Amino acid sequence: MQVINLIAKDTIEERMLDTLAAKKNVFATIFGAEEAPTSIKFADMGQSLLQKLGDLLKTPVEVELALAPTEPAPVAEEAAPAPAPTLKDFASLLLDRLPNRILLVRKAPQMPGATGEGIIVVVSGAPAEARPAIEAARSEHYIENMPQLHLMDSEGFQSLSSFVPALAAAPAPKDVAYRATSLPTPAPQADLLSARRKRAGEGLAFAEKRLALADLLLKGDFPEEMTRPLRDALGWSLTSLLALHADRDPSSDLPSPRLVQSELVERGHIPAELAQRLAQVRDLTAPPEAGEEAVPLSAQTGLALLESVRELVVLAQEQIVKTGL
Repeated sequence: MQVINLIAKDTIEERMLDTLAAKKNVFATIFGAEEAPTSIKFADMGQSLLQKLGDLLKTPVEVELALAPTEPAPVAEEAAPAPAPTLKDFASLLLDRLPNRILLVRKAPQMPGATGEGIIVVVSGAPAEARPAIEAARSEHYIENMPQLHLMDSEGFQSLSSFVPALAAAPAPKDVAYRATSLPTPAPQADLLSARRKRAGEGLAFAEKRLALADLLLKGDFPEEMTRPLRDALGWSLTSLLALHADRDPSSDLPSPRLVQSELVERGHIPAELAQRLAQVRDLTAPPEAGEEAVPLSAQTGLALLESVRELVVLAQEQIVKTGL
């Protein structure tokens, strides 16, 4: 809609329109309206308006600024370091994950060739079945500086204790996080050696009896019949020597050649030259296989085999005496 104002010239309406236009121009100039004019023209009453505006601008305007005190920004506190993982907490985690399987959780003593800290975990049953869960718990509990894990069953722990005196001795309370009452306490090292010497001595006594029977049969001109007691004497002698230096019981059963080589020959308990002669005793006293013809031994061969086993018995007896000194 468009409105048109018709105003006669030289009338009061014309002067009022000029006054309104002047006021509008002053307002737009001062307050910066988009349609502010580039110049202001005053007519008639314009001089009085300009005078009032000048008086207004000369009046000082007091401005009070209320400045509220600002509080300093709070300083962010440093996060407290996470507590170091403890062996006791690790044992509790294992007991939750594997109830009724954990027998012992303790700090491992310094072992030859081992670097860094270690943890011994003894479980009931097969250790291989529990290993994935135990290793997962170790990775979860020890994020950094993960200790080495020594996982074994109770028999393995007893065997290890016989070789490591620190395990057989009474541990410090802080080194043991959990111990089941069903786990036997390792015997002192002196008691273990004494028990081994006793078992080895008893086994050699059986070896000497079978060796005496073989000698009697050989002298009675029965070389073929001597092979069985001679083979038994070899079995009792080798297993008695193993019982002295490892955790096993003597018997007439012959240990495997690999076991004899690794546990007795390579460790210096049996000379290599004697081990070769004993291997010949094993081969020549073996019973013939099905369909194989039994060839009797000569008296000379039987005597050589007999002397090799007797030398082994004497060697084992000397080592029993040395371990007791």
